[in-house]
Amino acid sequence: MLVTAAIGAVGTVTLYDSEAEVQHSNEVYTGLERLLSLARDAESGQRGYVITGRDEYLQPYLQAEPQIGAQLDHLDVLIKGSPVQEQRLAQLGGLLEAKRRELSSVIELRRTQGFGPAQAIVLNDSGRTFMDRA
Repeated sequence: MLVTAAIGAVGTVTLYDSEAEVQHSNEVYTGLERLLSLARDAESGQRGYVITGRDEYLQPYLQAEPQIGAQLDHLDVLIKGSPVQEQRLAQLGGLLEAKRRELSSVIELRRTQGFGPAQAIVLNDSGRTFMDRA
């Protein structure tokens, strides 16, 4: 009877540990989805501005931009201690930083040189390439 109780206790502890791992994985997954959603929002705002030249179309970009860094920091905390995940997040962070520079430069190009030069950069499919790599 004592052995059965011990086996039951070990099973219960294992179950709680597994549940905690699943919950943690879900939190990381949700954080990644949020991060990519912010990147899409920033890109949508940039494209809306490129097309129209009207500042109000930049709102999604302006709202998403500061949140991207905060979301990366949040994910960094969640995956601490997992070298493989830390490496992957660093790669994603590098991709996002390049994307953020591109978005910013296209907005500035639209402001200073007009629609044509900005459109040429948007049409080079870097947005699709970014999302595929991310």
